[in-house]
This record gives sequence, C-alpha cells and structure tokens, in this order.
Amino acid sequence: MRDWPIPSLVVPRCLTLVPFVVGAACSTSEGPTGPPLGGSSPLYVANASSVPGILVYAAGASGDVIPTRTIAGGSTALRFDAALLAHDAGGNLYVTNSSVGAVGTSVTVYAPGASDDATPIRTIAGDSTGIANPIGIAVDRASNLYVANTFSVTVYTPGASGNALPIRTIGSASYVQGIALDTADNLYVSSTWAGAGTITIYAAGANGSATPIRTIAGGNTGLDCPEGMGLDAAGDLYVANPCRANIAVYAAGADGNATPTHTITGNNTALTGPTEIALDAAGNLYVTNADYLANVAEVIVYAPGASGNAIPTRIIAGCNTGIGPPQGPLGLTLDPEGHVYVAAHIPTNAIMVYAAPASGHATLTRMITGCKTGLNTPLGITRDSAGNVYVANILPSTITVYAPGANGNAAPLRTLAGANTGLNDPNGLALDAAGNLYVANWPNSITVYGPGATGNVAPIRTIVGGNTRLVFPTGIAVDAGGRTYVANKGSNGNYVSVTVYAAGATGNATPIAMIAGSFPNGLQYPQGIAVDAGGKVYVADGVYPAGKIWVYTPDATGKFAPAATIAGANTGLGDSLLGIAEDAAGRVYVASGNAIMVFTANATGNATPVATIGGSNGGLGGPTYLTF
Repeated sequence: MRDWPIPSLVVPRCLTLVPFVVGAACSTSEGPTGPPLGGSSPLYVANASSVPGILVYAAGASGDVIPTRTIAGGSTALRFDAALLAHDAGGNLYVTNSSVGAVGTSVTVYAPGASDDATPIRTIAGDSTGIANPIGIAVDRASNLYVANTFSVTVYTPGASGNALPIRTIGSASYVQGIALDTADNLYVSSTWAGAGTITIYAAGANGSATPIRTIAGGNTGLDCPEGMGLDAAGDLYVANPCRANIAVYAAGADGNATPTHTITGNNTALTGPTEIALDAAGNLYVTNADYLANVAEVIVYAPGASGNAIPTRIIAGCNTGIGPPQGPLGLTLDPEGHVYVAAHIPTNAIMVYAAPASGHATLTRMITGCKTGLNTPLGITRDSAGNVYVANILPSTITVYAPGANGNAAPLRTLAGANTGLNDPNGLALDAAGNLYVANWPNSITVYGPGATGNVAPIRTIVGGNTRLVFPTGIAVDAGGRTYVANKGSNGNYVSVTVYAAGATGNATPIAMIAGSFPNGLQYPQGIAVDAGGKVYVADGVYPAGKIWVYTPDATGKFAPAATIAGANTGLGDSLLGIAEDAAGRVYVASGNAIMVFTANATGNATPVATIGGSNGGLGGPTYLTF
C-alpha cells in the first residue's frame, strides 16, 4: 500500500498527518511559551478528529502510555481540525480551530487544568478578528496572542474575546507555515514560496509591512518546506523540515544564507514527517512526527544537543495513547438488516457500525476499536452469512475476523497473517457463496482462502501473472455465479481497468471481460466495486476534482458497457471515493471523503443523496502540534 488515498492529480503540499485538510495540513505553532518550564511539565498534544481533543501526558511519558487528561466533547467547541496549541503565563491553554473557508475558524481558550468536556473561558472569532484558517499561534511575555494566518500574523491584547480587532497585523508575501517568539519577543515566521523555504525575523512590536531584522534563506540553509520552530535557552533556532524529514538547527542570530550548525536526520532518528517542535527547560527536544504512508503517528523526544543520526530517548506512540493517523471512511459493507459497517481510521483504527439510515445522519450503534482488536489501517471489509466481519489491515498485511455483534476492544476470532498467506498490502475483500474469501493484494495478485482459514495458511488459489492484467487491485467483488470482478487502480494513470475472471480462475488467468480506463472521459481512478444480483456493476471512481460512480451492464456477449453515472454537485461526491456497496433495496452506499453517501436504487446523474453517514467532520487525525 503506497498512495491509494491521494488521486493521481492531487499533490499534498507537504508531508503531514492531515494531507486533505487545508490550513491544518501544513501549519505550525510556537516553541515553548510562558515562563521557563522544567522536566515536570506535562505534554499537550492536539488530535484533529471527528471527536477532536487535546491529549495530556505526564512528564517523562514514553511508549504506549494512556493520557492523564483529555479535553474533548461538544461543550469544548473544538472543531475536527483543532491543531495548534499555546500556553500563556497564567497557564491558560489556547487552541486554534481551522476550517476550509472562514466558517468555524476560531481560537478557543481553556482554563488551567481543563479536562473532559470543558467549556472555553473565551473564544476569539468573527469577521473583525482577521482570523482565517490559522496556521500558527504564540503568546508573548505580556500575554499578547499572536495568530498566523496564511499571509499574515495578527496580534491580540491579553484577554481578547469575541469578535476582537487585532492590535497589530504583520503581512507576509509568502505562505506562512508557523511562528515562534524568542525571549525578547522577536517574531520568527516560517514560510514557503515556489518551493523555497524562508525564516523571517521581525523585531518585537513589528506592525504592518515591517522590515525584517533578519532573514534566513538560501541554498546553504537546507530549508525546503519549514514548519514548526522552537528556540532553546541559548537562542539557537530549531526548524522542522517535513519535506526533508529532518530538524535543522541554526545558531542564535543566524542571518542570510546560513548553514545549520547541526541537523538531526537519518534512519535512527525515526523522523519521517516532523511538523511541530517544543523544547523544555532542560533542552530536551519534542517533535510531532507523521508518516502517512506507514500510518505512524507519534511524539519523538531527543536528548539536549542531539545531532546527526541520533536515536530518540523516548517515543510516545501506540493505541493506548489516543494518538491516531488521519483517514475518513474507507471500506464498507452492510448486513441483512441494513446496518452499515465502515472501516475507518477513526478515532485511531476502528470499525464503525451505524443503524440503517432512512434519511439524514445515521446513528453510530457500535464501534470495534482498541489494542486487542489487531486493527491497523483497516481498509477492505466484508461480512459472511453468519454475520462475522472480515477486515483487511493494510500495513501489517493481515486479515482479522470478528464475531457478529463484536463491540469495543474485541479480539478477533481469527487472524490470517504470515509469509505463507501471500498477503501483501491487502485492499478489497469479498466472499463467495461457499464462504471462500477473496483478497486483492498490491501490486498484482488475488489470493483466495477456504472457509474458516486462519493463521499462516497458504491460499487455495492465487490469481497472478502478466496475463491477469492486475495492476494495483483495490476493490473486489464476486457475483452469484462465482465470477470475480476487480477494480485496478493502475500505475501513474496507466493500466486502469476493471478485470473479470471466470469462476475458479487461478494462476496466470486471462480475464474473460475487461473494462479499460480512459482519460479524460472514462474510468480513471477505480477503487471500490460492487455487483448486484442482476449482474449490474458499480464502480467508485475517485477522479479529481470530483468523483463519480460508474454503472455497467453486461451485453449478450459478456462485454460491459456504461449504463449510467452518478456525478455532479448535488451528489456530494468528493475526489476520494473508496468503498461501495448495495443493500437489499438496491440503495448504493459509497465512502466519499469523510462521509458515506447513500443514493436511491437506480439513481443516475446529478442525484442528491437520500442519506449521509458522518458528514464533513468524519475524519480523525493524529498529533498535529504540541506545547508544554
């Protein structure tokens, strides 16, 4: 599994844990703020999520540790993309709530020690504030609040609340990525323009189009897409470069085309996508790290003075931590009663079960999630006639099977895993009438397992080889006659197709039918696939900028022709379409972005969904920014 969530025409602007959220995706915050803090200070981490929260860990926390406190709930007013944190001298906690567009954009402030469903003591929001998709936050010695917006930094008086006017605004010609303040309240702004990174430093009290007192830029700096920044007691500047997967350190007062004094980089560092930085009073360096491809979300800690290929002293990661990677709904399936089962990385890795939706938003009735479940990047999902739930876990290449009605931290009944299984980045799952399990594996195989298969068992059949035309298969379905249908994502826009195999096909089997992709008007990015009782084929096509559902019917010769499409502004379909399923009444369910859209039987064209599960707040992210 390498790049399935990102349509081929979409390039995330940097390697962060929230690649689909504008603003929160590539933003940064400040280093430590307020008075000097010792090693006894707790660590705060923000999770962007459908149930957004602030996680608080005890000083010295390491490994798969449970948070000591969590700020989360409807009263908190935290949005799903809550991302940036700062503390003032009085211990109040400031959190930015970004948004696609201005709606919901705010800074919420919480009292010291706030926990659970705490109500903010203040909220700064409104047209007069100038806050729009904030991407950095800091508090100076006088408790003035600094907020970085895409092309500006706005400053507010201590205690500012409501639709408050900024007392100062510092403009920027480049995309602001983050801000920090030194002990003299000089303002550091990281920014990117045309692929080049810059750190601009303004004197305390700067306003308007102020002239910087220093600028760090040029080929020697190693800056690419600089994000989080922090300063140590000596005034040395630490900068996170996610595009280069390193931390660059510059001497106090660095200016111009300055070379870093040292850089933390290399395989031992565990850095893959560093985003935010903080330093404690002892000089320990804390970094939020995101590895989107490996589904890793963590906080990494380095000893004072760490340099080169340094080994972390501690890593906070694991399912107990509450730190999770970002994804909305992926695979889905339905039971005979119409309940919808969704494979999602929400809140960390989970299977969500919703009541059958008649209209509006469906109700979550159960959720399988926790350390015992064995879930890790769940994608493909299906159910057998007995109600057992099968889940494809991509990164560890496993299939986990859960009992009917499984809920909470439920251990799987069975797990398929090991070298003999032939599993490799499993994507789609399907079952035939005999209970055989079909798995689409990247880059080019279909493995089939007998009913009840478990452990490190070999498949009973494998479809693989040049004749198969399999190229990064994603969705898979089996019809009543045992024929296998596979959606092939292809490679770099080539070899996109739906391939169909005869019942019992094995080895280097040639497809008995094939729907070839065609740019720009045909199938371009097939993901999920479903086949109804009449042989009609539904394909979820995650084409940029707006996805569509293709409906194909076979002719007398067995060839498939497009019979209809579901596409258009009314459908609500985004460019990230994955799982698709049809219920007994013929309604079509498709995972789109952060929601499940439900369409009536035989819907075509610019149809409006009859129901939505989840909505725009459906995805949970991992650690974005932190503060002490």
